[in-house]
Amino acid sequence: MRYKFLIITLLAACLVNCKSTTESNNDVRQLSLPEAPVGYVWYEAKNGAGTFLQPHGWHLKEEVKEGVSALFISKENIETTGRYLTGLSINKIESFSKTQNSQPNSYAKQFVSEIKKSGEVIKQTVVKGNFPDMNIVRINLNEKNAIVHYISIGDDKKDIFYLISFEAPEQDWSTEFETTKPMLNFFILQSNVKVKSELKTFSFDRMPLYFSAKQTLLIYCAE
Repeated sequence: MRYKFLIITLLAACLVNCKSTTESNNDVRQLSLPEAPVGYVWYEAKNGAGTFLQPHGWHLKEEVKEGVSALFISKENIETTGRYLTGLSINKIESFSKTQNSQPNSYAKQFVSEIKKSGEVIKQTVVKGNFPDMNIVRINLNEKNAIVHYISIGDDKKDIFYLISFEAPEQDWSTEFETTKPMLNFFILQSNVKVKSELKTFSFDRMPLYFSAKQTLLIYCAE
């Protein structure tokens, strides 16, 4: 897909003020995070989109525009190809209710209801916990021969909307999704978070369905 903000219907925006890198950001407090799985490193977005796992050899790109912060972690280098076929994108929209006729949590659910009309629904669920609900839908975009896994989160208290999505070609989905599972299973949606000490030796092989520390640290078992 061409890299873009994924708020397709309500939040279309041009991408400007780009920042790009293929190196990991050492600003993440490594001692406050579990050791990354073999083959991954932690990356904390400079634009505040969150902290995610980056597979070795994958590329990074950040975008900022009018309150929308985006991070792309892709197999292809967007800088040279202008697009990616396989990758994770994170969109964070702050002060959401000031520009939209909806609260973030309500829109997160609305987004799933609308986006699932764009293809064949493979999976749909809601993961609940003490953090706002994670609204999840996986869609086969038959006309594009691609599968997209969406996680839509609305935080009314902070007036923030998050959209996380992973896309890969349909024929490569099983292999590529295995690579992306750790990225979807553990991520942080706030900068400069000091994770609880017991998580420093956290196992990525066995994890609870959902965990939240200070409403910032999320774990979700992708299937």
